[in-house]
Amino acid sequence: MSTSLSNSFQLLRRRPAFARVFWADALAQMGHNMLVVAFPTLILEVTHDISLTGLSFTGDILAYGLLSPLAGYLADRWEQKRLMLASNLARFLLLWLLLWTLAHGYPAWFYLLISMALGGSAALFSPARAAFLRRLLSGEELLEAVALEGTSGFLLRLISPALMGIILVVSDARAGVAADAILYLVSTLVIWPAWVTGPRVAATEAAQAEGGWREGWKLLLASGELRGLLWIDLLISFLGMATWSTAVAYLEQVLHVRAANNGWLQASMGITGALGTRWVMRLPQSAGLRWLMLGLICTSYMSLGHCDSLAKLVLAWSIRGLGVGGLVVLISQQLAREVPSHLMGRVQAAWEQSVLIACFLGTIITPWMISHGGPLLAFRIYGWAFLGLTLLGRFLSIRRF
Repeated sequence: MSTSLSNSFQLLRRRPAFARVFWADALAQMGHNMLVVAFPTLILEVTHDISLTGLSFTGDILAYGLLSPLAGYLADRWEQKRLMLASNLARFLLLWLLLWTLAHGYPAWFYLLISMALGGSAALFSPARAAFLRRLLSGEELLEAVALEGTSGFLLRLISPALMGIILVVSDARAGVAADAILYLVSTLVIWPAWVTGPRVAATEAAQAEGGWREGWKLLLASGELRGLLWIDLLISFLGMATWSTAVAYLEQVLHVRAANNGWLQASMGITGALGTRWVMRLPQSAGLRWLMLGLICTSYMSLGHCDSLAKLVLAWSIRGLGVGGLVVLISQQLAREVPSHLMGRVQAAWEQSVLIACFLGTIITPWMISHGGPLLAFRIYGWAFLGLTLLGRFLSIRRF
């Protein structure tokens, strides 16, 4: 298996249709990551109510979670490229609708509806892209592709907020939203040409007989390997979102530095996460590799409650980035190996829905944790919880074998 970035970019040159899908996905991810920064700022500029900024993506998350099963079902039944185009065009039009309505004094609930519509549109893209990728690549090329996408995802988490920050400094949130809309339009144009396609995967009669959206969940729960990886991803998502939601309070109340320093945490995890996606490809591929990655993440969590400076906190976040980046690749490659092409959309949607629920739960426990125990105790509880659940998972995996 190729392990260097140069080999990954050779894949982009050898497979121009995949290259188009890769860059279109990168542009769409950049638009979403930038919108995470711009949309709350826009809500604050329009309503002057800081309490509403916390609700700016409530509708997005809710709609994405509710529509994920339907999006996965459609991705396995309809033309995936058309679904990706529809997703991008819908988000482009919704953002321009948002900009147009700003001058007309619409109430706050209207922007919540826009947020929901954006989340529903976004739900169509990822399952369709995952299923479409199976039409373009297979075997070692497919495994290399998902690793490259993992690297790109972490780098975009680093680059996108920085770009939006520059836009907000030189202009305002409206210009940021307009830039997001343009990114979705460019993403659409990148994959628009008719030659950006692949052969339809022929489904067997048994596959054609499989009907509902639950098929993705059934496959995940039936596979011991995927079930274990899903448990790991849920644990990381739940506690990862909880620690991120607690980080601002920790910075201000424990380290006594500005909350804006959380940008260093995001940047460090973006860099080391990208490194982790490449590093894991160079290690011997074995069952113990995921436990090595989990060990790194556990070390990070256990050290959080003992960080007495910003530098140490950034280091702890960086160690977690290495482990999370490696696990992202291991999970994506295992999905590529085990999931039949005709179920890829539904499996991807089921996975994303479960992770989304874990992230939502991680955010809602943090206000109670901070108010009752403070951010320092919260970080220490998160660390012990991750250690205990990791050891439990290790014990159960040993018993299973």
